[in-house]
Amino acid sequence: MKFQIRSGSASGQLFDVKDGAVLGRAAGCDIVLTDRKISGRHAKIEIDDAGNYILVDLVSTNGLRVEKQRVQRIRLVPGLMFRAGSTLIEIIQTEDVPTTSQNSPTQNPPSEPPPVPQAAPTPKELSWDEYLSQFSSRARKKVRNLRQPLLPFDPLLVLTIIRGMQVGTQWVIGYGPRELGLDTLEFHILESPPLAFRVSPKGELAYFETPHPKEVRLNGSSVSAETLHAGDEIQISNTIIKVAYKE
Repeated sequence: MKFQIRSGSASGQLFDVKDGAVLGRAAGCDIVLTDRKISGRHAKIEIDDAGNYILVDLVSTNGLRVEKQRVQRIRLVPGLMFRAGSTLIEIIQTEDVPTTSQNSPTQNPPSEPPPVPQAAPTPKELSWDEYLSQFSSRARKKVRNLRQPLLPFDPLLVLTIIRGMQVGTQWVIGYGPRELGLDTLEFHILESPPLAFRVSPKGELAYFETPHPKEVRLNGSSVSAETLHAGDEIQISNTIIKVAYKE
């Protein structure tokens, strides 16, 4: 994958997406942009436990934004567009970048980015359904079926995202235990650890468990496990999930 700059004086330039690369305005950064709203060391690319590339904000002044929402971490997938400072950046597939044969005498020096077609097609902005479909296809090979007893939620557990990048998303869950987070297929949360929390039936209510009590807060408090009541709120970064029950 590569970063393709879509706005500003560096528009059209390409930069490799690689572990440890730092984006910023300082001369020593791997990806140097002259945007005045970008900090000296603005963000850093890391690889998470699942092997995904993640762009992490280094406590910059103007931050990272996806669809106008400021986020702390961005999972880098082809087709995604985000802003660092005021610079618009798109993630593109490596094979989409034109290259020159190694035997050609006109090959660009390795330090220069590959040439960009002048009539590049307008990038397609994916809908949430299209993004989730592509994510499911990529993640299918990682799915492991684990045998575990399943119990019904009675009444049904309803989780609704009321703030954040996925505002309006609602899940009606009929059985458990179920897991939610960045790396889950059915309940995929963008601003989240790979596994944010688990919900399990407990009588007429649901039982909440999280391995990340400092990042995943229940009603503003850091708790590892607690029974969920109607009206409770689960917060992960800028995302807030409202709890309800439905007969």
